[in-house]
Amino acid sequence: MIADLYLGLRAALILIVSILAAMFVSASIAWLLPYHEATTEILARTQPNLLDLGVALFSGLAGSILVCRGGGTGNISALPGVAIAVALMPPLCAAGFGLGGGLSMTIVGGAALLFVTNLAAITVTALLTFFLVRMDASDVRERIDDVVREQARRDPLYLVLMRTVVAKPIGEIGKLRWRVLMLVSLLALLFVPLRRSLVQVRDQTTARAAATEAIRSLGPAAMIVTRFVEPNSNPIIIRLVVTDTVSEEAIQAAERLVARRTGRDVDLVVRKVASGEELALLRQNLQPPAAPQPPPPPP
Repeated sequence: MIADLYLGLRAALILIVSILAAMFVSASIAWLLPYHEATTEILARTQPNLLDLGVALFSGLAGSILVCRGGGTGNISALPGVAIAVALMPPLCAAGFGLGGGLSMTIVGGAALLFVTNLAAITVTALLTFFLVRMDASDVRERIDDVVREQARRDPLYLVLMRTVVAKPIGEIGKLRWRVLMLVSLLALLFVPLRRSLVQVRDQTTARAAATEAIRSLGPAAMIVTRFVEPNSNPIIIRLVVTDTVSEEAIQAAERLVARRTGRDVDLVVRKVASGEELALLRQNLQPPAAPQPPPPPP
């Protein structure tokens, strides 16, 4: 039991130091950069959803399977390698950019959520895989505990834990049922924001697709000068600048189309730019009238 507590605390300390070091380095680099605008790659790691959880689950599964297959030290390093390259370092670097690039808590919070999601998913898949291959068998656990105790005898942290009265009760957390309960509880907590983010992505995609279809129904694409669509607002905002006149009936039909597809209100405004002839006529109308000519002098 004490081995579970010792390994858990030792892993937690190493993880915390690694997280702080990675964020410090990335924040320092972001602070030194001449620009602090978030790129699309950074923003993509600030809105995690259930799809990211699925990617992390399969990443951890691939690494843990290689660990179980053995066959050399290269396979043993596969799990942390996959975790660092695919799941853990990118969100940590994005969070560091949020700190050093202008203290954007939106970027920091979103990237931190993605990091915790990936870390929990990798841990869950590794635990499940190791359980299925019976790594928790009593004979295996005894050999692991012997190796851990032999290596930990020179570690001050282990010696301190051996002298504490809370070591044995806390060591009960190392039991399989408590490990599973903690991981399931963490995943349940992560499910709420990840599901909300996935629903938001779905609504954005639906709104953009409906807006594109509605804009296409107003006329040919060549007549559209500029377009602006805000799918996150309620009502959905659509602003168009066109070269030809669009009837009010067509605008109302486009609004109904978007509302029917999304179930939300729509604010569609279409403005027509003036043609060359219209500008010439407007310029002519704005010219001041010519001053009356004085009558010619009498002969």
